Amino acid sequence: MRAVVFKSLTVFLLVIGLLTSGVVFSSDPVSEKLRFFVEENINSYIAGVTTRASKEELTLTDKLILNVSVSTGIAISRFKYPEAARILSHYVGGDGSDLELDSAYFRTSKYLNKVVTDLGVGDHGPLSLKQSEDWRMSLALNPYYLKISTDRVRVFHPEIAFAPANGERVFTIVPIGKLRIKVFDNLISALNPTPFLVYSEWETQ
Repeated sequence: MRAVVFKSLTVFLLVIGLLTSGVVFSSDPVSEKLRFFVEENINSYIAGVTTRASKEELTLTDKLILNVSVSTGIAISRFKYPEAARILSHYVGGDGSDLELDSAYFRTSKYLNKVVTDLGVGDHGPLSLKQSEDWRMSLALNPYYLKISTDRVRVFHPEIAFAPANGERVFTIVPIGKLRIKVFDNLISALNPTPFLVYSEWETQ
């Protein structure tokens, strides 16, 4: 038990320290090696917590770190990935009501504009994308649906509901500087979030 608590606290301190450390962004050889070590340990810990969550064996330390990590992630993501931050915040702390996202990013996304042009008028989905095609879009909606008319576009998902804690593992790569953290949807489900409909729409003429 002490070993689990010690490891959990160690990983938690590493995460907090990394958020303000140059190692997240630096490309020098020392930082590269340290980044590999930290990334490997964080991802290993997350995988372990996900396994414990699937068995309903989360420790008090796990639950504390999970809640703090989600809250910290939401706060930090608001700057670079505001749509994803709003969705996650509404998912873990909302009442299940519909959520409308600002369309500013979606209507200017090169990726999404190409999809809209290629598909044309109609109802489309579910559609998915590689994260490298549009990181900001993928962190917010992936998969997603489109409703395209002659003068209006609506991108949405009818029910934001992550994979259950004891279900097949589904993960998202969350970029933190040069770090690539593997976060499992199943772990977020351990917080007993409330599903909801999310959408964004804009006029094209």
